[in-house]
Amino acid sequence: MTVFGDHFGHPGISCLFGSIEVDPRSTSDRKLVCMSPLAPKSGKSVFVRVQIPRTFISANDIAFMYYPNERVLGFSPSSGLSDSSTLVTVVGEHFVQHSLACVFSEERAASAVLLSSTAVLCQTPTSVPVAGHVGVASNGQDFAYSAGSFKSIAALSLSSSYPQGGSTAGGDVVTIIGYNLRPQVACLFDMDEVTPTFVSSTMTLCRSPRHEAGVAELAVRSFESGQLAKGLTYRFSPAWTVLPPPPSPY
Repeated sequence: MTVFGDHFGHPGISCLFGSIEVDPRSTSDRKLVCMSPLAPKSGKSVFVRVQIPRTFISANDIAFMYYPNERVLGFSPSSGLSDSSTLVTVVGEHFVQHSLACVFSEERAASAVLLSSTAVLCQTPTSVPVAGHVGVASNGQDFAYSAGSFKSIAALSLSSSYPQGGSTAGGDVVTIIGYNLRPQVACLFDMDEVTPTFVSSTMTLCRSPRHEAGVAELAVRSFESGQLAKGLTYRFSPAWTVLPPPPSPY
């Protein structure tokens, strides 16, 4: 607990949590940091005062509340895009409003909203590291952390594809060029989903499905982040049919 005030530089100064005296962890003229003792059996709150031995006890009592220890049991989704915020629902036990805060690894969340004593809605900052445990603290500083890690994923982007068209019968190999491509993606020709062959972070190969004639939207969906990268098209044309020559009239 941090107590702010004036003239805290006296030797022997301490914090009183009710009747329990605690030596400070650090002091300055205007700030006193003390570790709270175990919760009293009589209740959930005590008054905190500052004491200077044989000289002075502060007259301004500060109410200090004790809460059950939070537990983080899980969260969803488990990943999001690194260049935008993601709303993550954290489930657990003993969440209270007070000075509620969330962290992803060591990065404080953009916001934390109490849904119930067992659920908190946390908004990720855009600077979340690639992997980090999710923490919740009702008092804003003593965090309980998840066992699993939240992953921040770079956004997909598409730049080109070739060939840009093929037969309505399908079966043509289409090369897609882009950035941050991963094995855990799918190609979509309009609503038709195709499992691609991953080549590199800048190239993946998709085999066109059977499709009616016309221009289809070509997109790539990430299973990890749910992102749908668009911007390409593919033209389906009727397949050529080779007919036998007509019989000779002679």
